[in-house]
This record gives sequence, structure tokens and C-alpha cells, in this order.
Amino acid sequence: MKLHYNQPIPYYTILSNNQTEITLSIRHSWIEIIESLDNLNKDSILYFILQSLRKPIETINYSWPNKTKLILYYTKFFGGNYWYNKDANSVYANDLNFNHCPLAVNACRISIDHKFFNESDASLIHLRESLNLKKLNNLSRNQNQRFVFFLKESPVHSPNLASKDYTYLFNYTQTYRPDSDITATTLQDFFWLFNYKIYPNYDLQSILETKKPKKLLVAIVSNCGGSSNRLKYIKELQQYISVDVYGSCGQRCPKGIDCRQYAYSTYKFYLSFENSLCDEYVTEKFFFALHSARIIPVVLGYARYDHYMPSSGYIDVRNFTSPRELATYLDYLDRNTTAYLEYFQWRQYALHIKLPKYMCELCLKLFVDDKDHKQQSLEHINDYWNRKQCHRYDKNQNGIWTMK
Repeated sequence: MKLHYNQPIPYYTILSNNQTEITLSIRHSWIEIIESLDNLNKDSILYFILQSLRKPIETINYSWPNKTKLILYYTKFFGGNYWYNKDANSVYANDLNFNHCPLAVNACRISIDHKFFNESDASLIHLRESLNLKKLNNLSRNQNQRFVFFLKESPVHSPNLASKDYTYLFNYTQTYRPDSDITATTLQDFFWLFNYKIYPNYDLQSILETKKPKKLLVAIVSNCGGSSNRLKYIKELQQYISVDVYGSCGQRCPKGIDCRQYAYSTYKFYLSFENSLCDEYVTEKFFFALHSARIIPVVLGYARYDHYMPSSGYIDVRNFTSPRELATYLDYLDRNTTAYLEYFQWRQYALHIKLPKYMCELCLKLFVDDKDHKQQSLEHINDYWNRKQCHRYDKNQNGIWTMK
């Protein structure tokens, strides 16, 4: 079986009560498959993902080549050395345990020390840093060294790559987009390992019983600008239904209480509106609500949210022609407990797959590409990363809210 390595889009797989086989659904460049271990090549990544779902992680035996890979953080990360590592100032920052990659714990090393540049197998370059492009292009690189284009922000909040010469500089892309060579989503900060759990006794009634007091609709907004028009939409929505806004653009949360936890324990709906409406861009706003399991997210974005949870578990603003129409529907759910709780039913049968962080994926890819003798250089990174991927939500001439 030929395995084409690309980061999967993680999402929940619905199981029936009597289903005993593990279904691993992988989207985008990976194949979608249900396989027994006996039919898989034991050297494949898919094999040990499936095996890890069947056995405790510590019992898995996977043999790596003798030579380890060295990953170098070539730039800083928002001005600091902290790249999700416990000890980023050590020569080899850690053994990938912190990145929740036990299967590659002895396979890759991580460093921030430039003296190891010549021996590094991959160098991460964060495009939000101030870069000396001339220096980067003139670096003497070994034949198999990969430069990794790294961004977790949307193109709206990224440099204009068309203005500089990045031709053939990068070998890998590592962004939130699922078509990146390595996908670095905010989701990976929540669900880490190749483990799973099912909630057959999920108590739907307790969702409302724990909300004290019961309030309706909440938004937590720290950026009062943004190209998405989310505040304009919220203000119009407030004409028809009660919406409490917290954060820099609203009131303060009660003193001594985590704002998100207060929202999830008090409100029935959470406005998960992105400040940038770019292709596949999803931030922690959505994943916090997803992880809480006690609130219905109302989403505004340009991502395929049904890759992360069933469409029966969230409300998409774009399915309504106006804030007034959305308010009418939310009011209906508020008055109809049965209809409201239907948005939580999927959680009773969800296969919850936890994923490794992006450094684990990069480590694995370095080995896979070497084995396949695969090397690439990206000619025009601006063709891949530009603001044409971003959109604006606003009223048209007929007063209907549409994506532009």
C-alpha cells in the first residue's frame, strides 16, 4: 500500500452503539480507509496510528533509523525563543515529549542554536519576524536541508510576500491550512495524542442544569478591528436578541474568573466569529467552545467546520440571510429544550482522536521524504499564501448579509 504523506484534517467520527471496529477517517491528501492492521505495511505511518488506537501508547514498538533528525528554530517566534518547548534555551531543546510525540521521541532533536545550522535537517522560519532575506538566500545549505515556511496567522495579518524575492527559498509549508505540507492548527494545542475516548453515557440534561445563571448569547472579542465585520454583525444582532460582549471590545469578565470558563458555564450560545475570514482559518475561539462540551458555537468563518465536528453540533451564521433571522432561530432554541439539546447528541457517539503537535508531524515527514527520496522547492510562495484567500462578510444592495 502506497502512503502519500500529508497532514490529515482531524475531525470527529460518529460511531453507532454497536460498532466495535475503529474507523479512522482521514481527509484531503490522505486516503479515507477502514483497514485491519494485517493488511497494512508495518513501516507505514497509518499502521502505527491505527495500532496506537488499539493499544496503550507505551506498548508500541516502532523502529527508527539510527540517525536522528535535527530541527532548528532559525528565527524567533513573535520575538521570543519560546516555540512550544519546555526548555527552549537548551542546546537540544527537548526530545519531542513536550510535543506529544512519543513515537518519535528519539528520532528528532530540536535546537535554537545557529551553530548547528549546517547539520540541521529542517530550519523553521516564522514569517512574522523581521527577516534578512538577502542573508537567507545566500546561506550555504546542505543538499537535503529543508527550509520551512511557518505561519499560524492568516494572510491578512502576514507580510506581503509578493514584495520580496522568496523564489525557491522554501521546501515545506507549515500553516493552519490542510493543504500545507505540515498542518499547524490551533486544534493541536487541545487534542494531542493518538488516543481516543467515547462518551456513551453523556448526560444531556446536565448541560442546562450546570448553567447558573442561565444566559443566552456571549462573545469574547479582543480585536475590535478585523476585516470580517464581526462587530458590525454583532451590533445588528443585538437589536433582536440579547448578546453580552466581553473583552477589549466589551465589558470585563467577573473578577477572579476565567472569561471563557465563565462563558461556557453561564451561556447557551457562544459567538465564534473570526477576525479574518480566510480559507480554512480557524482559531482557538471555535476549539475552546468545541472542547468545553457545554455550549453551542455559532460560527462565522471561511473554514469547513464539519471537518472538526458534525454540522449538527454548531450553527453557521452564513446559513441565515440576516442577524434578525439568526436571532429568531436562537430564540426558538432557547425556548425549546429538546431542540437545543439535539446539538449535543453527537457527543454521545464521537470518536475523539487526539493528535500530536506540528513538530511531531515535521519530524515524521523528514523521515518519510528521505525514504522516498523526495525533495521539493517552492518557486513562488506568494501563489500559495496571499490575501486573495480572504473574504469579507457584509450586506449586499438588498440588505442581505453575504460573503464577498
